[in-house]
Formats: sequence, C-alpha cells, structure tokens
Amino acid sequence: MAKRERFLAAVTCPTCGKTGSAEYEENENPVHGDGLNRVLLAVPPGFRKARKIEADGTPKLVCI
Repeated sequence: MAKRERFLAAVTCPTCGKTGSAEYEENENPVHGDGLNRVLLAVPPGFRKARKIEADGTPKLVCI
C-alpha cells in the first residue's frame, strides 16, 4: 500500500486577493497506488470547493 503524505498549499483569489492554505493528502510516490490520488482535506475560510478540477486532478477552489 502506498504511503500517504499531507501538505498545505497556498491559495490566493486572483480577483480580491484573499489568501489562505488548503490541506491535501496524496500518495508519497505516484508510481505506487495508482498515481497521486490527491484528496482535499481542509478548505481555507472564505473559499469553497468548485465542481471543476484542475488539469492535474487537484480539486479547484474558488473565493466566496
């Protein structure tokens, strides 16, 4: 089974400049466990998860 690692990613709204940190979990090594298999764990205040996903499979966040 692939090891999982957690990390924070900075999020900035291009319209209003609001910032925050989203928490994700993904496979440590994408070769094992069918790719990165990234999961969004926590959304920063003032943002929400969008229906769309980024090209790399990351859930897209939008400013509310």
